[in-house]
Amino acid sequence: MLREFIKCSGLEDRIRLIDESVPSDWDESELATVCQIAGIADKVKGMDAEETLEVLRSALSDKLDESMEEDEAALPFGRILEEEKTAEDESKEGSAMEEVIRTSLTAHIGKSDLM
Repeated sequence: MLREFIKCSGLEDRIRLIDESVPSDWDESELATVCQIAGIADKVKGMDAEETLEVLRSALSDKLDESMEEDEAALPFGRILEEEKTAEDESKEGSAMEEVIRTSLTAHIGKSDLM
């Protein structure tokens, strides 16, 4: 089970793996290693496999919730940065268009002066 846990692409997959497993799927060393990875080794000392999996699932769920809250908190800043980038891009496009117009006018005025 340790290999499957490590192969999981994220917290949601790891939680799903735990939900779909039973305590007998895990040996003691696998659970100990997974708990070290999750940072809860001290919390589960002396617990049986079922209790350990419950605590592990809870810890991973908490981390997922924190991650989602951080993403939501960062969302307004992401929007501000996007708006700034859009305004900057529009400004660059405006400058490029001004240059094209200036070049065209210069070329046109130059031609009419010759005629």
